[in-house]
Amino acid sequence: YSLVITALIYPIFGHWMWGGGWLFERQFMDFAGSTVVHSTGGWAALVGAFMVGPRLGRYGADGKPRAMLGHSIPMMMLGVFVLWIGWFGFNPGSQLGADFPIVSDVAVTTTLAGAAGGLIAMMVTWLRDKKPDVSMTANGVLAGLVAITAGCVFVYPWASLVIGALAGVIVVFAVAFFDKLRIDDPVGAISVHGVCGAFGTLMVGVFAAPDLVERAALGGSEGLAYGGGFTQLGRQALGVGANMLWVIPTAFVLFAVIKATMGLRVTPEEEQAKFKVPPGFALQLVASEPEIQKPMNLAFDTRGRLWVPHSVEYPFAAADGATPRDGLTVLEDFGPDGRARKATRFADGLNIPIGVLPLPNAAADGRGQEVIVWSIPHIWKLTDTDGDGKADRRFGVLSGFGAEDTHHIIHTFRRGPDAR
Repeated sequence: YSLVITALIYPIFGHWMWGGGWLFERQFMDFAGSTVVHSTGGWAALVGAFMVGPRLGRYGADGKPRAMLGHSIPMMMLGVFVLWIGWFGFNPGSQLGADFPIVSDVAVTTTLAGAAGGLIAMMVTWLRDKKPDVSMTANGVLAGLVAITAGCVFVYPWASLVIGALAGVIVVFAVAFFDKLRIDDPVGAISVHGVCGAFGTLMVGVFAAPDLVERAALGGSEGLAYGGGFTQLGRQALGVGANMLWVIPTAFVLFAVIKATMGLRVTPEEEQAKFKVPPGFALQLVASEPEIQKPMNLAFDTRGRLWVPHSVEYPFAAADGATPRDGLTVLEDFGPDGRARKATRFADGLNIPIGVLPLPNAAADGRGQEVIVWSIPHIWKLTDTDGDGKADRRFGVLSGFGAEDTHHIIHTFRRGPDAR
C-alpha cells in the first residue's frame, strides 16, 4: 500500500497540479494540499475501510455503532498538538522560502482555522450529546487544519475562521454519516481528510481575496464572496472531482490485489484474542450460553479464554441457589462455529483463581493475594485470606460508574509491588 500510493497514486495527481499539469493550467488552486495530499489519503482510506470491513463487534444487530474506546485520551491529544505544530511547516513551508509577510500570514490563518474547528466541533457534540466529546474536538482541530490547507495563502484571517468553523461542523456529521453506512473508520480519517479536504478546496472558490491571489502569483482568481462569480468555484470543483475519480478506482484496484495476495485483515480468532473487543460482542460468540444476555466487559487471556464480567442488571444465579449477584464466567474451547464448549461460572465474584484474571479486566497486587476486578457498574477488591490461591473475600470499592467512565479508571491501576 505505502509503495503504490507514494510512488503512483499521489505523485500522478500531484503532478497534475504542482507539476504544471492540466489542473494547474486550468487555474485550480490548492496551495498546500487540501485535495492533493489530504483528500488523496482520505478517499484511499474510504476504499480501504470499505474493503477491510468493520471490526468485530463494531456494529450491533440493530446496525448502530458500539463505542470502542481508545486506550489513552491524553496521548491522543498530544498527537493532535504534534500534528498542529507540524502544520506550521506544512502550510507556511509550502511557500518554499522565508518570504514575509506571506509566511507569517499563512501561519495565522492556519492557527485560526484549527482553533475554530476544534471549538465548534466541541460545541456541536455538546449540544447533540449533552456533553463535550474530547476525541471529536481533536478531530475538529484536524478538520479545520485540513480545510484551510488549500486556501491558507489566499484568504484573510476572518475567512479562515469561517472555513475552520464550518469544517468543525461538517466533520461531526460526516463521521456519523459513514457510521450509518457501516464503514468503520476508527479515527475519522475519511471525514477529516477526505470530506474536509474537499470542502476546504471548494471554499477557496468562495473566499479567495483578489489582492492575496495576486500576491501569491500562482494563478486563479477571486472567489464568489468578492464578486468573482462561480468561475473559480467551478475550477475548484473540477479539481476535487478529478481527485476522487483518480484515487478511488486506483485505490480499489490496489486493495483488491492486496486482498487476493497477502490478505487485508487477520483471522477472526486472532482479532478476538489480540485486539480490543467492545462490550456485547460475546453475544456473537456464546450462543450456547443463552443466559448471557448482555455482557458488559470482555477480555481474552493468553490462553484464548474469554472472561465475561456481568453486573447485577444481567446476573447469573449462584451455584447454591442464592440470590443472583455479580460474577464472572470464563468461556473457553471455542469451536469453528464460534461457540464456547466450556463455561465456568464464578458466582458472586468468589472462587476466582488469583493471578489468572487477565488485564485490563483486573489488576493484582505484588504479592498475588489481592486483585481488583471491575464489572460495570461496580469495582470489587477480592482477597485470598487462606492462601489457597483463590479469592474468598470481596470488598466493594466503587459503585455507580458507567461504561463511558471505565477507560479513566483503568489507567489508575499499576502492576507491581506498589499496585494500587
